[in-house]
Amino acid sequence: DTLSIRCRSFIKLGKLSEIEVRITNDSRKEVASGRILVSQK
Repeated sequence: DTLSIRCRSFIKLGKLSEIEVRITNDSRKEVASGRILVSQK
């Protein structure tokens, strides 16, 4: 199976960014989703 990761939103919070993603399979059914905070160098 091939999984696709798509960015649903990208919000800048100063030096941090919040990214919300959706992971779908070949038939475009959502198998996972989540949010992550990342810092810029």
